[in-house]
Amino acid sequence: MSLKDRSVRLFRRLERPAGDDAWMILEAAGALDLKEFELFCLAWRRWTGDDPDPKDVERAFAAHMLHKKTPPWARHLAREVLRRREQGCLERDDFGAARYREPPDRPSRARVYAATTAVSAAFVLALLILGTYRAADVGPVGRLECAPGGMRFAEEVARQFTGKPDPFGCAR
Repeated sequence: MSLKDRSVRLFRRLERPAGDDAWMILEAAGALDLKEFELFCLAWRRWTGDDPDPKDVERAFAAHMLHKKTPPWARHLAREVLRRREQGCLERDDFGAARYREPPDRPSRARVYAATTAVSAAFVLALLILGTYRAADVGPVGRLECAPGGMRFAEEVARQFTGKPDPFGCAR
């Protein structure tokens, strides 16, 4: 077989549609603004009335994606969605699809955690600012960098970064 014949054969194989069911599921998911897996979960819920077991839905979805085997409950919902879209009366709330695009609930103590973090950061900042000045001085002019036992840790860190023996230029 020549190279041209092989390439034409490959092109025809790639040109073939993936299947009516696969395109129907894709179109229905797009019409409801859902992912295909979310459409499968919604279809399971509408078909059985129960919350879907993730393993069962995942198994059916994998069979749909890999082997083009669409379960009847997903096909039924996709047909109904497309039919309503053609009629012009498609609403996301009719099928319960809006619940899949709601923002996730934040943790119940999220505000407490955020407030605790903000207060802690403010406390550390206040310690850094207040630790730089001596209380005996009249104003913020007398800095501790030249005082004995001042900010020794900060001095050592600054010395490591700058490489100077005394980065603050204090005469000791």
